Amino acid sequence: RQYHSTKLFPNLLAQYGDKIALSFKNNRGVNHPGTEAKAIGALCAKKVGGDTLYQKFYKGVMDKSTNEGGVMAVTELPALAKSLGIDTAKWQECYDKKETLSQFSTETQEAQKYGLGGTPGTMIINVKTGKYTTVEGAYPYEKFVANIEALSK
Repeated sequence: RQYHSTKLFPNLLAQYGDKIALSFKNNRGVNHPGTEAKAIGALCAKKVGGDTLYQKFYKGVMDKSTNEGGVMAVTELPALAKSLGIDTAKWQECYDKKETLSQFSTETQEAQKYGLGGTPGTMIINVKTGKYTTVEGAYPYEKFVANIEALSK
């Protein structure tokens, strides 16, 4: 819902522009079908092709999932990598060897450190003061705006 209905990231960027920065981290959280495989695939896309292909891979996975809980099949990941122009031989080797599993685990531990166990889990940080809050789950857009505004004071 946060991706499909709320369109959180594009809407926040449209509203706040360069006053905010967004960072996405993978989190086991709720173990939807293929969570680990998709995270490894996305992180391999980043390892092989950089941040832009990581973002495109994530978007591709989300675009093939639905707001009603349908998720992209793991068997479709290699075709997604190929369609994005990722070096498929390097991506497949990274994916098969689970070369990015430790990074996925590190990102999950980081989320847990801040109390984020679900998916989505959003952490909003005021980098000037160090104060932060979390939003656990897919809430309406206004919830995120209220938290950003409260931390900005």
